[in-house]
Amino acid sequence: MTTRVLTFLSFLLAAAALFLLPAGTARRILHTGFLFTQPAREISAMGQRISREALGGLPENMTLEERDALLAELGQARTQLAQARAQQEGLRMENLQLQRLLRHYKAPHEYSLVVAEVTSRGLFLGKVCTFLLDRGASDGIQAGQAVLDQDGLVGVVEQATARQAVVRLLCAPDFSLPAESVERRTSGILENREGRLMLTGTMGEAFDSLGFGEWVTTSDLGSEAMQPGIPVGTIQGKERSPDDSPAYPLSSAVKDFLGIRYVMVAIRGKR
Repeated sequence: MTTRVLTFLSFLLAAAALFLLPAGTARRILHTGFLFTQPAREISAMGQRISREALGGLPENMTLEERDALLAELGQARTQLAQARAQQEGLRMENLQLQRLLRHYKAPHEYSLVVAEVTSRGLFLGKVCTFLLDRGASDGIQAGQAVLDQDGLVGVVEQATARQAVVRLLCAPDFSLPAESVERRTSGILENREGRLMLTGTMGEAFDSLGFGEWVTTSDLGSEAMQPGIPVGTIQGKERSPDDSPAYPLSSAVKDFLGIRYVMVAIRGKR
């Protein structure tokens, strides 16, 4: 019984050897002879060939350890390539964003725009109230200047150092700024009242009759640094202050302060 089993196993090993050994009749016969004369070495060689075939093919002189090292290097190279492509794509998108930012806003000749990146955001009661910019006094930025994006006013420069500037946002609870309705020749104070943007203290020819949808812009009333005419928002209704004066709620032209990454600072005069 044992002899039959051994014979059967030998037959199977011989058949496997003929199938897996290199092409060529002479080489197949030679390796078949080795299977019987040097079974340990030949079975080991067969195992290596089977492993190479199962793992996608390897050169005859490459060990599995060498293959693993090669695959690790290949994986690292692919990762570095993917990172480089992602960085390149990020730079391309950033460039497009800056181009759109400058192209969508037409600056009048009496002032210039300095593009700055928002490097951090200041919070108050869970709301974003300030931006820190990567540009400062060395770039011509000073307190009182308007900060805007392609949609309109974002805020006002509160203070500036040589290379940084702090911006008080339009949505900050203590924000206030002179503003006007140019078409109706009416000025007033833009202020944030408990989270609502309002135009109050209006004065002018139509101080009590501003209408829904009218645009309100910045005003240089009392400020030499502020650039007038920058869109702030549109009137959404009419209310009465405690002193019975009109108060107009506004819808800001800028909708998403959290999503802002780049802004422009309006510097009066040509640079």
